[in-house]
Amino acid sequence: MDGTAFLGSPEALRATARQPRSRPKGRAVDADALALVNQLIGPAPPEGHPRDQLIEHLHRLNDHQNGLRDTHLVALAQVMCLSVAEVFEVASFYHHFEILRDGAAAPGLTVRVCDGLSCQLAGAAMMLADLQARLPALLGRDDVRVVPAPCVGRCEQAPAVQVGQWPLGAATTEQVAALAAQAPARFDDAPWELPAASQACVASDPIGFAAYREQGGYALAAAVANGERSASAVIEALEHAGLRGLGGAGFPAGRKWRIVRDQPAPDERRAAPSESPPSGGGPARSAGSGGGNERRAAPSESPPSGGAARGQGAENSWR
Repeated sequence: MDGTAFLGSPEALRATARQPRSRPKGRAVDADALALVNQLIGPAPPEGHPRDQLIEHLHRLNDHQNGLRDTHLVALAQVMCLSVAEVFEVASFYHHFEILRDGAAAPGLTVRVCDGLSCQLAGAAMMLADLQARLPALLGRDDVRVVPAPCVGRCEQAPAVQVGQWPLGAATTEQVAALAAQAPARFDDAPWELPAASQACVASDPIGFAAYREQGGYALAAAVANGERSASAVIEALEHAGLRGLGGAGFPAGRKWRIVRDQPAPDERRAAPSESPPSGGGPARSAGSGGGNERRAAPSESPPSGGAARGQGAENSWR
């Protein structure tokens, strides 16, 4: 033998070649799940479902089923022309979404006890343990799930509890049981009016702007704006305090403020509605502009790409 390997005839090689797949890689879309998703989120506009509506669509699915089934997440990804990974990562990021895998049964009701610092100081851990031990028996049902949850934004009403979608401040086990007894089977069928216990969580006597200013509100902001206090000193105090955003990433608030402050002012340009953008890169002049270098969009102009709404997480991160 001269060391030459025999690979076989062309016909034999064709027989052993990899055959094309009968279906695409990844999860297949279930027809029933696809029908339900289309029913709940409605028909797509001509340009398709906007990406920034993903969280709203997840809420509709979650409210309808008391959870998010993985089959429906796959169907939602197809309907919105997103990858399955994108939909799953958003659904799994927020604690108030519950992903149900492999046909798992959805809880009849989920009660979330805030475990933020204010609520912990007000006895949330003891109430969580008490609810987990006693609530199913108090309601006479075993499909109730009691879980801890991150801050629900009601620190002044600690300990705070979320019964389904209904808030309850300064909660006790008995109050939670009374409110849970009124909860609907699905919260997309719930009436818009909150029950009385939840309405008590809404501020009924909010302080007005003028009264707030009279009591010292915005005094520091005014001092910085008037040059009486240093903005850098305020940022240093934030950095030293270690405050972090509440949007999920926990980004240091002081560092965020410093990054924004250090950015150069935008080179905006102002153009009259009848003018075309300048071709030579010079500032467009409009009547009365004085040669300013701001550019303001005419009412008919669309916002620039990349300026879409960022959703709840971006708003919360600035707290």
